[in-house]
Amino acid sequence: MSRKKKICIVLTAIILLALTGISIIIGMKYWKTNDIRKNAKSTIECIINSDYSKDFYYISMYGQIKNELNMEEVAKTVMSNMKYKLNDIIIKKDDNGNDFAIIKCEFKSIDMIDIIYQLQEDNNDNYSRKYNSLILNKIKNKEYKTKTFNIDIIMLKMDNTWYLYETPDFNNVITGGLYSPATVKENTILNELQKKGK
Repeated sequence: MSRKKKICIVLTAIILLALTGISIIIGMKYWKTNDIRKNAKSTIECIINSDYSKDFYYISMYGQIKNELNMEEVAKTVMSNMKYKLNDIIIKKDDNGNDFAIIKCEFKSIDMIDIIYQLQEDNNDNYSRKYNSLILNKIKNKEYKTKTFNIDIIMLKMDNTWYLYETPDFNNVITGGLYSPATVKENTILNELQKKGK
């Protein structure tokens, strides 16, 4: 066998070994994050479809495992129009050695703040059933802007199952951006009450 052929065979073997090694590393990473991605996706799909009959893995901010989310019709309609993309997953351990994961996500949702502003401009200031009907009509007639939310979803591992953990960022996504202003308003009211109580 000529020297050239030997060099070609050695180079081919090195390239094949490198490709095999890369494939194993990618496969291990996918295997390690597969349950996380699967549970995040199935939980989000349950919320979007308002169907909690299977594969719903959700923990509230207060540590309660939920079997479903009780959402009003407007929230359900907002969610049913949501699109999402799960990106990179990073697995970490907290100070107590518990596993958690961070999933970089992109959500496209109805910009509910814009709808509220539209309705306020039309002098519909009172939040009522009629107001809900006006919101639902705007959504049904596609009279809305969408908003992109780039957030980190937190997944917690409990009893070998990965659960989506409720965060203010996630609540903001599923309410079309209304969670943050509502929280600020609630905190302002609470602070005022505390001042009056002193």
